[in-house]
Amino acid sequence: MPETFATAVEKFLNSKKISVRLRTYDQYKYLAQQVLKGAVIAGIDQAVLDEVTLEKLQSVVAILDDPIHFPALGETTVKKLVKFIKASFTWCNRPKWIMSDPGLDLHFRRVHVKETQPFQTDEVIALLSVRPSTPAEIRDLAMWFAFTDTGLRCQELCQLNISDLSGNELVIRSGKGGKRRSVSLGEAATHMLHEYLNTYRPSGEDYLFLTDEGQGMKPRHVAKRLELWAKKAAVKNVAPHRFRATFATQFVLKEGNDLIKLQALLGHSTLDMSRRYVKLAMEEEARLTNSVRSVVDQLFSVERVKPAEHTVTQVGLVPTPPQNNMASVGFIPNSQDMAVWLSMFQMFAGMMNAFIQSQTGVVQNTTLPFGDPGNPMAFPFSNLLARK
Repeated sequence: MPETFATAVEKFLNSKKISVRLRTYDQYKYLAQQVLKGAVIAGIDQAVLDEVTLEKLQSVVAILDDPIHFPALGETTVKKLVKFIKASFTWCNRPKWIMSDPGLDLHFRRVHVKETQPFQTDEVIALLSVRPSTPAEIRDLAMWFAFTDTGLRCQELCQLNISDLSGNELVIRSGKGGKRRSVSLGEAATHMLHEYLNTYRPSGEDYLFLTDEGQGMKPRHVAKRLELWAKKAAVKNVAPHRFRATFATQFVLKEGNDLIKLQALLGHSTLDMSRRYVKLAMEEEARLTNSVRSVVDQLFSVERVKPAEHTVTQVGLVPTPPQNNMASVGFIPNSQDMAVWLSMFQMFAGMMNAFIQSQTGVVQNTTLPFGDPGNPMAFPFSNLLARK
């Protein structure tokens, strides 16, 4: 009996049950359920595989992307569903259930995934400086210290057991993809974890971090506690994963662009994700550098000279507002500059005075004030030229 679209998807899902971890299988199961719902609406769920064309698969994707049919699916999830469909047909091609693979040319629009931004330095300090007042808040603060010092994923932190903490070392026995790694804590984080463990941790399961009822913390519990904590610290837009981004960027800023070490510490399977954190670190470094090396500040960083004790008063002129003069923006000329400028002005004034005296019909006693040694800095045209 030829395989149908629905049976092929079910068999592909069953093949994953023995090849992936349980948590990953649950994700595959969810994707399979959504794809089959879309196939039922499109009317191809019972279609024979060889009759499923690219156009029919595109109709399924269009339905999955339609908020009328699937209002809870975002663009990122729809993109995962497209990948699931393509993977299903690639798998079906191995036992030659299909003559050709219609999923090869199945594509979905590029989805812009917003990268998790690290906490700013003042935000981390604010979060770690809130004084706990209950045993639950002692646990919370210990979690924030562990996040900041190790860059753990939220799921990894929740899966930690008491035996995974030894001195200042934490062992992640089942990281993403089943990978095992070790990370070290600083003095402050080590002290916080041991204080919580020895004094404030309630009795219950073997997990390191427990709820008040003695059960292991779940990622949703951690996220909720962080939101409540952030209100006290006056920090906005918090998420547990921002601690991981903070750890990664701080590592790059302090230790340099060592992707291999960063990959080992964060438990990445490839260097691609590590490169993303390096990019974030470079952006942070550029931001900090720009604040220190401001272009405007550099332009106005000329040598400042104290004003002379004797202030020259400009008679008959409207005073210039302080914010409009050169001194207010840092352009204070030194004594050598003043001497050069004054000599140039005096030379120009002499030439202009000679020219004025030679003209007929001009009041002969009118001279430019530059020639007046008692008022060398007066505005050159403070006295209007009167003509007969």
